[in-house]
Amino acid sequence: MIALIFAAWVAHLLTGPLSRLAARAPSLLAGDFSVAQLRGSPREVRQLAQSIGAAGERLREAAQERELMLAGVSHDLRTPLARLRVALELGDAGDPQRREAMVADLQQLDDALEQCLAFVREGRDEALCDFDLGTLVGQLLALRAQPDDWQYEGPDSLIAEVRPTLLRRALANLMDNAERYGAPPFTVALKRDGDEMCIRVEDRGPGVAPELLTRLGKPFLRGDASRGGRGSGLGLSIAMRAAGLHAGSLNLRNRESGGFVAELCLPMGTASA
Repeated sequence: MIALIFAAWVAHLLTGPLSRLAARAPSLLAGDFSVAQLRGSPREVRQLAQSIGAAGERLREAAQERELMLAGVSHDLRTPLARLRVALELGDAGDPQRREAMVADLQQLDDALEQCLAFVREGRDEALCDFDLGTLVGQLLALRAQPDDWQYEGPDSLIAEVRPTLLRRALANLMDNAERYGAPPFTVALKRDGDEMCIRVEDRGPGVAPELLTRLGKPFLRGDASRGGRGSGLGLSIAMRAAGLHAGSLNLRNRESGGFVAELCLPMGTASA
């Protein structure tokens, strides 16, 4: 009897904190974490509670991103669709100039959907591999509508361990932003600094309002006050996510002499220059 009583007491000591944690789990996932509710619980139980709270925070952020993305997509698609509808109702398809504007609206729709899909896919499923970043930059420069507006600074070849498709999209977005909101001449610079490599994209435009610099990279945020209102607002978000998936960083700042700088810094990985 003594052994049974002692075993029941020990079982209560072990299961009591877990029972309190189970009762608090819904509120932890909802973001209501109070250490006082678990005071006296073992350290492992408190760590588990913190992990549950962190998981709930990530779930809320993901849900907020989805809601924001759906709202942004509906907003971005509504204007070109309305223009296309009016043009078709007026019979503008026979006018070469109006037809060209309709094609531009369709391209805007396609670009917005492509950016949204890229943002949703994230790029986590792409494997890391050794890739020549000098070749990647050269290919992107060759695809520019006005390649003479661009200049390249850096080595002809630099091998790093990256996700090539994700990095290509991120760098293309930075170059698109420079052309869309900035002014030539544009610069792409590639350099290695120890175990890190950096890709810098510069323009000579008006730059970004200082109060917006800390908010850049959030989905569908546009610096309308100084850099126009075109684009999907996902380009910097995708570039920032690409930096995070490479354990790197995206640094955004205004140039002292005018313009804007986006610098993507990533670890070299196991590859060598």
